[in-house]
Amino acid sequence: MTQAAASMTTALAAVRHAESELLLSTYERYPVLFRRGRGCYLYDAEGKRYLDFVSGIGVNALGYGHPAVRKALKQQADRLIHISNLFYHDYQAELARRLTKISGLDRAFFTNSGTEAVEGALKLARAYAHMHSANGGRPRWRVLTMSDSFHGRTFAALAATGTKKYRAPFEPLVPGMRFVRFNDVRDLERKFDASVAARTHPGRGRSSPGNARIHQPGAGAHSQAQRTADR
Repeated sequence: MTQAAASMTTALAAVRHAESELLLSTYERYPVLFRRGRGCYLYDAEGKRYLDFVSGIGVNALGYGHPAVRKALKQQADRLIHISNLFYHDYQAELARRLTKISGLDRAFFTNSGTEAVEGALKLARAYAHMHSANGGRPRWRVLTMSDSFHGRTFAALAATGTKKYRAPFEPLVPGMRFVRFNDVRDLERKFDASVAARTHPGRGRSSPGNARIHQPGAGAHSQAQRTADR
């Protein structure tokens, strides 16, 4: 082992030890200590270069160290870092304008994470159902979600997660979730009734150390699921 490799091993061991004593263990981690990034590459403590396909789980989509991004961050840091949603600032509406133009949707809802986005979507579905319940009857409230799925670690998102090992330690969870077999339109149609307020997206993705994969539904499954939801 070279001196640099030994130094990296020691540094990684020290970080892992500190985390094991000070942090809640919620994620499996790869045994690598990253120190810097440039473009689409990451560099570990030894200087070894990695082509980054993870992008911080979709956060660093613009890569690392781009001059325009660095300039914008510095300029804004010199003015304001954070003021909360209790006040206005110059950029939130402009970003929403660009996002709605790209997506074709009417409005944007900014969240801190994917699980918060799922929580927001589930709340919107139930709120919409309450607003449009006929003659004061019981509003639609059930959610159809995919088996063997993962939607997040907050309570409603966890309840919608179709993987037992994630849900079991926190049960009882938010009621009203029903799981549909992946890529099975007939199962979806059997379980889609007048009590359903929403369904989750049909694709599945999962990543863990040594195992990353994305599953998409078969041809026509997504469009058929959409037609079922639109009935």
